[in-house]
Amino acid sequence: MSTLLSYLSQFTDIAQPRVHSYATHVHSTLTFKAVAKQAQALRQQYSEIAGARVAVTLTANSDALTLLVALDGYVGELILLPVDHPVPVGCHFHLTERGHLRTLSDFTADNLPVVTQWGLLDERHELITYTLDELATNELVMTGSHEHPLRWGVMQEPAELAGLLVWLRALKNGEDIVLAQADSLKSLADMFSHAQVSAIAAPTRLWRNLLAGADVSRLELELAIVNGGLVDEPTLQRIRNIFSDALVAHSFSHTGAGMSWLVTDGKPGLPPVLFAEADNQVVLAVNQGRLDIAFTGSGATIHTDYLVEQGDDGRVMLVGHQQSIVSVGGREVNPEQVEVALMAVPGVMDVQASSMPDPVLGELIRVDVLAPGHRSVAERKVFKQALQDHCREVLEPWQRPARYYFHG
Repeated sequence: MSTLLSYLSQFTDIAQPRVHSYATHVHSTLTFKAVAKQAQALRQQYSEIAGARVAVTLTANSDALTLLVALDGYVGELILLPVDHPVPVGCHFHLTERGHLRTLSDFTADNLPVVTQWGLLDERHELITYTLDELATNELVMTGSHEHPLRWGVMQEPAELAGLLVWLRALKNGEDIVLAQADSLKSLADMFSHAQVSAIAAPTRLWRNLLAGADVSRLELELAIVNGGLVDEPTLQRIRNIFSDALVAHSFSHTGAGMSWLVTDGKPGLPPVLFAEADNQVVLAVNQGRLDIAFTGSGATIHTDYLVEQGDDGRVMLVGHQQSIVSVGGREVNPEQVEVALMAVPGVMDVQASSMPDPVLGELIRVDVLAPGHRSVAERKVFKQALQDHCREVLEPWQRPARYYFHG
């Protein structure tokens, strides 16, 4: 039976992997051996929850990591919650982000050991459970190497599948983890540089803001992963331009399926091989312009919210979400397509498109544009004209933004 404690027990050398915690003017480290020792102490502290159904509210810090190591293989079900999310019905205990234990219902401690069920909230906020062994079969975890360990700069919460997989990969393969508390992305980049971080996984928008607001060129990355469904070519290219020696990959995760697909060819979208028919596997499928996830063994299918377009080469581009569609005069507009169009304009570091009310057409598109190189009123006036000219070339009239708001 695999547990996080069994992962850590592999590393007994003097030069052990470490968990680094950074804050302003503060730096501390824990070896994996020390994490395991603290986890054992936590089991004694929380002896009454052995075998119970426990919800844990998590933030990305070393205490939370040690807590996961302690509870895996010790509680019957471990439900990971983001901050401020309500505790699901049926839990016996709740551990807050400050480490306070709340008793929710009567429970008598079970005999150990147990195979812990890991619970995460999916894209529809429904609870999905896995075993540690199931999570560890994800490609990101499996591609770690004891012989060439990386040092991870953590940029996502462990209550998300994409964030959790980074922690699992590091603990399983003996890779350092850098956890930083910073009040800005610039400060975060400074801490990561000082810690000699060599791998980062972050969502598209977080990457865009990191590239725009911090001198990240000082980082010597070997692996840069863009998490999430929608990944655009301009963002991938900017990461490649700065980190020319790094492998730039796209990780598409779906919590409901408990799967994360790693795309390493450097292109946006999903390659045809992920859609090839296979026995007893999880494969992707296109169904009337939407993305499905098919379990070929059981015959079950998950209908996702992703809107897709398939090219002649079989590559599938994720172009938006059904729930974010805006109706402009009865015509559907995908805000993500507007964002991708504007991201292609030099000087645009990030775009967020959304709807605004209109008395005639019902809704119109507004965009918030991060363009640090255009700060004055005159500069933004000229730049707005360039954006409008570009939109006239690549977007239909009803897709074009009606309002531009500049930031940065």
